[in-house]
Amino acid sequence: MSDDWNAIEALWEELDPDDPQAHFDHYPRHIGLLTAAGRCEHEVLKGGLRHFLSGPWGRLAPEAVEGFELIGLWPCAELVRQATSASDSAQVEQWSAQLLAALSGGQFDRAADKFIQTRRR
Repeated sequence: MSDDWNAIEALWEELDPDDPQAHFDHYPRHIGLLTAAGRCEHEVLKGGLRHFLSGPWGRLAPEAVEGFELIGLWPCAELVRQATSASDSAQVEQWSAQLLAALSGGQFDRAADKFIQTRRR
């Protein structure tokens, strides 16, 4: 496992749902962004986009958007970005289904791996 993945794993364990930003300053920015995107993926797969946004981890939505952009998952970034400012619950459910489809099959892990491998060169 690479140093970046070890750092992501460490930050994941340290994150406090009451103050998810508290530990971000102790890590390089890309580690925080990947952790936020990973937390978003985890929460969305567990209960949908509304579950992520309405829970404490929803505070990481801006960083999750940046994290998805960082690793080239532009559709995921756009869906989360749109949902953060939406008031139409039916639209959020539609975006949630699209995001679930986009994240299925380990897309996040593959994109993050590719990004991390590229950084090591």
